[in-house]
Amino acid sequence: MCGHGGSQGLLTLSGICVYIHYSGAAFVETVRLYDLQRFDRVHVGFGWSMALAWLSCGTEALAGALLLLAARLICRQQAMHSVAI
Repeated sequence: MCGHGGSQGLLTLSGICVYIHYSGAAFVETVRLYDLQRFDRVHVGFGWSMALAWLSCGTEALAGALLLLAARLICRQQAMHSVAI
């Protein structure tokens, strides 16, 4: 379960990267098919997408770490209160 949150974060980032690459290629193909002058003032940027993807990855890792910490604390408390007969 420890690697699960990290793999989801990497999946999020790789999905965003694929999306950005595909969108950039689609824009280049659209410009090639149509008149370049139609797209002179068009700017395609993905800064917010990448920022949100990194934020998502970071919060997933933080949530995983906090859950593991909580589980360890609960296990320690249970071990301290258990009685051997």
